[in-house]
Amino acid sequence: LQVRVAETVNRFMIEDLIGASSPAVRGRSDVTLLDAARAAATRIDARFGSEAPGVRAALHAAMQAALSDLSDARAAVDAGDRALLALQESAPADPAIAARVRVRLAQDLARIGSFSRAETLLAEVERDLHSLGPANAAGGHPGRGRQWASSPRLRVLAPLGGAISRAADPRQPPG
Repeated sequence: LQVRVAETVNRFMIEDLIGASSPAVRGRSDVTLLDAARAAATRIDARFGSEAPGVRAALHAAMQAALSDLSDARAAVDAGDRALLALQESAPADPAIAARVRVRLAQDLARIGSFSRAETLLAEVERDLHSLGPANAAGGHPGRGRQWASSPRLRVLAPLGGAISRAADPRQPPG
């Protein structure tokens, strides 16, 4: 499956993402990478619907990361939600991949002010990482698992500022 995922993601990036930026395809020469990414992300299910759910999940997760890195949190949230749906179809879903998608999704949800849902996703990540055990929770790095598994909220929210965690809990005084 990993080879299939790699081949499909590579084909998607070349044909769909880069192709979407072509003036011949889009009919204009001022297409931005963000425009191309948005257009490509919307075609994944239609173009790759016959692929295994794990393949579609990888495509959506790749677009989630790209859109998030391009600062389009709303489009990244949509791609992340689609990745999670595809992962649910690919039972049993790879918990490490699901955790990465959820963490990125929580970051983007926090950026758009959906703190409650971000907190829920991070709680799911904590639960899943604890069930994997310390070594697996850190992506196979013994000794770091417990630290990672015990503080994903801090790792996600720290780059966004400590005010986010306070804003997510109205009982906390502003600080």
